[in-house]
Amino acid sequence: MKHEFSNNTNFTKGFLSAIGAVFCFSVITTFGVIVYQNGVSPLSLLTFRAVVAGFLMFLTVLLNKSLSFKIKRGDRFRVFMHSLLLGGTLILFWEGTNILRHIPTVYAGYFTYPFWAAILAGIFLKEKFTKYKWLSLFLGTLGTLFALGFLPSLSPSGLKLYGIGLVLLSAILWGVAVLVGQVIFKKYDVKIVLFYNFLVTAVLFVLLQSPVVLVSQLTSAVLPYMLLIAVVSTYFAYILFSKAIKYFGGTNWGIANLSSPIFNGAVAFLLLNQTVGGYQALGIGLSMIGVCLLYKKGGK
Repeated sequence: MKHEFSNNTNFTKGFLSAIGAVFCFSVITTFGVIVYQNGVSPLSLLTFRAVVAGFLMFLTVLLNKSLSFKIKRGDRFRVFMHSLLLGGTLILFWEGTNILRHIPTVYAGYFTYPFWAAILAGIFLKEKFTKYKWLSLFLGTLGTLFALGFLPSLSPSGLKLYGIGLVLLSAILWGVAVLVGQVIFKKYDVKIVLFYNFLVTAVLFVLLQSPVVLVSQLTSAVLPYMLLIAVVSTYFAYILFSKAIKYFGGTNWGIANLSSPIFNGAVAFLLLNQTVGGYQALGIGLSMIGVCLLYKKGGK
């Protein structure tokens, strides 16, 4: 009886953490578009986010006696590469977002990453392609074509192909990062890996753009949104994410994360007055079903 109560409590904690994390992650792109509209560059946004969230994660690890900053020698290169892949993903994603500035379109492209991860795992890790994986990839491809506007017209006319291309490349790179990170996250607490992610990416962003540019772009109009992005949509989002993984499990988290397009669309509508067309909604729905098959069936 006590064991059953404990399981129910953990499930509730995991569920609430997962929903909280999805909501925190979901508002980040809308806030980002608002920041762009006020003259902030993608690299300025990324630098500010990495420095603030990284400092908060540093304090979290430092004050937690059960955590250590130590990474084994054999894992350091993998952590470094994972951080570089994350940095590349973020640059491509936010540059693409800056061009598109339409949240449903951005996430229609970005949420193809589970399919890219499945494809890459099949090619490089020799994971078997089962009928459910093939069905998932078919639904994901069809859904993405609808969501991005290539279907039903079969014409790229009027589409911002460069922006779409950058977001799709970010999804592919994140798919690689997911595979690289699988081993790391089994060995180390999520918060420790994230601290090094933020540290490496902060250095990368500063090398690509002088901090002077960031300081010149910080105004009273954008600072509240920048802080929301760094503190709520990054730091708190990942803290909740780590709790969701602990109490809810990776598969359940993946399924809960399918609600992200709904949250994204709702926030974009409320703050930016952006809407989702019928074909785009169909495409997002097909993609969500495809991802659900990947998680629910485990590719079997």
